[in-house]
Amino acid sequence: MHVMNAPAARLAQAGAVVSAANRVHPGCMRTGSAPQVPGDRHPDSELTQAVSAVAARLGIAPATLRTWDRRYGLGPSQHTTGRHRRYAPDDVARLILMTRGLRHGAAPAEAARYALQADAAALAALAAEAGLDKPPSPPMDVPGLPEFLPPAASGVVVALALAAQALDARAMQRQLIDSIADIGVAEAWETVIRPVLGATGARWAATGVGVEVEHALSECVTSVLSRVMLESTGESSGAAVLLASAPGEFHCLPLRVLGALLAQQAVPVILLGGDIPLPALSAAVHTGKPAVVFLWAQMDRSADPHLVDQLPDARYVLGGPAWNEASPAEVRVVRRLTDAHDALLALAQPPDTAGGQRSGR
Repeated sequence: MHVMNAPAARLAQAGAVVSAANRVHPGCMRTGSAPQVPGDRHPDSELTQAVSAVAARLGIAPATLRTWDRRYGLGPSQHTTGRHRRYAPDDVARLILMTRGLRHGAAPAEAARYALQADAAALAALAAEAGLDKPPSPPMDVPGLPEFLPPAASGVVVALALAAQALDARAMQRQLIDSIADIGVAEAWETVIRPVLGATGARWAATGVGVEVEHALSECVTSVLSRVMLESTGESSGAAVLLASAPGEFHCLPLRVLGALLAQQAVPVILLGGDIPLPALSAAVHTGKPAVVFLWAQMDRSADPHLVDQLPDARYVLGGPAWNEASPAEVRVVRRLTDAHDALLALAQPPDTAGGQRSGR
């Protein structure tokens, strides 16, 4: 039985996006710049849109649209001397196909090729479905999520942002699974997941919208990292590493990243998650007898400098931007997840392999 590799599977999925709408008509396949067909709109038509309007409609930065135009030929098909180029309905339909291909895991060049191959009838049907055959409503003032990404964001990051903005859980999970398979948990967190999460926070701070996007993305990240933990090979042995957020701290995705990294190295993990009340945290330390306890604090209000003094004797490592290097005394503080992983891995090893290293009391 022939099994497609991951790139081939993604390519087939992207092709299905176009094929579902595309009923091939001879002579209508697009191989370069947009063809001039009888259904194309005149640039003065009220149905054409400026790049800013298309960007707002699709939730994509105008600079990204210009890059797609320059790199793949996915731009306005008509131009009048002395006027700005404007997108006709068919042009926007191709961009919709491009974004759908990205959301389904295709590489940008693959998605662009399928969008360029869509025929006139399929584009007209998609334009009607999207309401592009009617005068556009005034664009929303709320910019799309990709506009808040770093300027040099990769195609993978843009694709994840588009999937998150569309609340497309399957596409988000597919992007996350592929990224982790390609570059590993730690690198996927730093270069793919964090930039999109940061963009959701920046968008909310600037516009007051998008909380649902952040929650949906966080749930998808949680589910994928849980899968990584369950599928990790190797038999866990020895005392566990206890991972918890400080009382009052609701952010816990970094804990799940650490849990996945440790599980991949056969280190047993007790993952408590966010906002653990002090009595419950004390009980977990007492009952679980972990090799080391890691406490995450992202918000200043949750970084109680006296927290460790109120907990049972154990080895503690504090992680996150809210902890002060000087408090609590004699307890190691780390900022980066990679540093936290290294510290926890060393402390979780038996004394004869870890050299008896201790952190905390």
